[in-house]
Amino acid sequence: SRAHDPAEATALFAAIERESRATLEEMREAVGVLRADTPLAPTAPQPTLTHLESLLARAKGADARLTVVGGPRALPAAVELSAYRIVEQLLDALEDAPDVAVGVRFRDDAVELSVSGPAGRRARAAIERARERARLQRGTFEATVRAGHAEAVVSLPVLVVAGLLVADDDLL
Repeated sequence: SRAHDPAEATALFAAIERESRATLEEMREAVGVLRADTPLAPTAPQPTLTHLESLLARAKGADARLTVVGGPRALPAAVELSAYRIVEQLLDALEDAPDVAVGVRFRDDAVELSVSGPAGRRARAAIERARERARLQRGTFEATVRAGHAEAVVSLPVLVVAGLLVADDDLL
């Protein structure tokens, strides 16, 4: 029957996610209108991994490299935002230089991030902020700062349950 068809269930959940994101964007716009007296209130959608290339170009220039491996896909909103913010914080740990590299690897059960380049003056503080965000997503985080070079590798879990992508917190 239709109720037991995994492909239909997956398609239905994908449609629900799309509609939920659209509704959330509409709610942000409405709240923005209500906060008209507060011009700094954000109304734009939260950034996702699809925004990394423009983040990298803005933060470190055209010579910085972004590498994506695996099948890019929409992830749970909390994982997407955390992954973006972790990369953003790790970029803050680096100097502006042509050898800045960011990598994203989509695995079945996780999204892995790698960021490397010349360490900046605020490297350790920025790395600690990124480490805390990864911990909140129950991810793993390894970072080194040696001889003026910083490198971090982060893995954020994404579980697949009945063909659906979920964050750990979605199961609690």
